[in-house]
Amino acid sequence: YYGEGSGPVWMSGLSCTGIENNITDCYHNGFTTSSHCSHSSDVGVVCASNNLTVRLSGGSDHNEGRVEVYFNNAWGTICDSSWDIYDANVVCRMLGYSSALLARPSSYYGEGSGPIWLDSVGCTGRESSIGECYHLGWGVHSSSCNHR
Repeated sequence: YYGEGSGPVWMSGLSCTGIENNITDCYHNGFTTSSHCSHSSDVGVVCASNNLTVRLSGGSDHNEGRVEVYFNNAWGTICDSSWDIYDANVVCRMLGYSSALLARPSSYYGEGSGPIWLDSVGCTGRESSIGECYHLGWGVHSSSCNHR
């Protein structure tokens, strides 16, 4: 996707748990040039922004509504595929609330508009931002996901 690198391949057999502060804290086969690993196996990453903004729209009070996410200079929505209380808890904490009371699917607060930014969100509940949760990728959603 990002193309092959050049120069020595310094790490192979990398295995992280996700709690490490540095890639060198992860298990790996040592810092040596690897003869069995070529640049066709180079890895890439897309990092989540810590400055993600969410808002609630369409609710009858300030603490309820359709979840909208500001990403790439546009407000968009989240598809309800697998949406649950863990996902809702992360959004509520982002907004300054202690937790969520309900996780409402099926356009309960009305249909959104604009891009569908996230689909198949899967939070554990420990994340500080919805962008840290599992999802299909920014702007990637199934064909069955729409604003209805």
